[in-house]
Amino acid sequence: MTQNPSVSALRCIVEVEQLDPDGESLSISATPDERQILADRLGLASLDRLDADASLKRLEDGQSVELAVHLSADLSQSCVITLDPIAQHIDERFRLVYTPPVVQDAQADAVIVAIDQDDPPEPLIDGKIDIGAVVEEHLVLSIEPYPKKNGAILDDKYRSVAGDGDDRPDNPFAALSVLKEKS
Repeated sequence: MTQNPSVSALRCIVEVEQLDPDGESLSISATPDERQILADRLGLASLDRLDADASLKRLEDGQSVELAVHLSADLSQSCVITLDPIAQHIDERFRLVYTPPVVQDAQADAVIVAIDQDDPPEPLIDGKIDIGAVVEEHLVLSIEPYPKKNGAILDDKYRSVAGDGDDRPDNPFAALSVLKEKS
């Protein structure tokens, strides 16, 4: 079965117009099938648990919506050096604000975002928020990009090809040639 990578494995769409005026809360627990799809898509050894508690509330302007999420997951990745499995626990909280899309003047300049400021609001697309896609996106951002087992070090025979100092080869992939020769 081929999955469309632009579609979240966790389908949880909320229509903003139907939100309770006092706000709403919901919980998402990924099924074994959804976890397997995500593990395959993200190159994980396993995704043993993925849960999210979300709350939505309208902001004072009546059109903007705040989404607050507590994401929790247990997963396993392969060490980039030894390929041994490494367990990782994720416990993240994040908040997003959604607003109706703003029609910009064709001659408007690019939006400038300062690093020390909050992120700009997300646009509400068709009056809906796909919380499953948001959870999946933040899961991806929370995963260790280069998991390394404690104490794992790359064998010197793989490092020596890259050289030290002045004798460093021009090709940044020269160290990989050692691995190619072994196969």
